[in-house]
Amino acid sequence: MKINGLGRPTVVAVGVVLGLLVPAILYYVLSYRPTRQRYFTESTFRALGVLAEQVAGAVASRSTAVRNAATGSVESQQESALRLANLEKVKDCQCVPKPNGESDGAAHRPPRSRRRPT
Repeated sequence: MKINGLGRPTVVAVGVVLGLLVPAILYYVLSYRPTRQRYFTESTFRALGVLAEQVAGAVASRSTAVRNAATGSVESQQESALRLANLEKVKDCQCVPKPNGESDGAAHRPPRSRRRPT
C-alpha cells in the first residue's frame, strides 16, 4: 500500500517516531517544565529569603555598633570635660607646705589673679 508515493516501511517509521515523540513532548510541556519552573522560582525565593535575613542581621549589628559608638562618644566627651576641668583646677592651684611644718601633705592656696598690673 502506497500513500502519496510513500511505501509502507516509511509510514510505519513515521508512525513510530510520532508515537514516541508526541508523548515525550506532552510530558515535557505539561509536567516537567512547570515543575522545574516552580522549583527554580521557589529556590530563588528561598535564596532571597536567606539574603534578606543576612541583610537584616548586618543592618541590626551595624545600628547597634553605631548606637554604642555614639553612647561611648558622649560618655568619653563627658569624661574628657571632667578631666579637663580637674586639670585646670590642678594647673591653677599652687601647693605649698603647711605653715606648721607638717609633712603629711600640702595645703592648697587659691589661684592667683591673672590680671597684669597696669
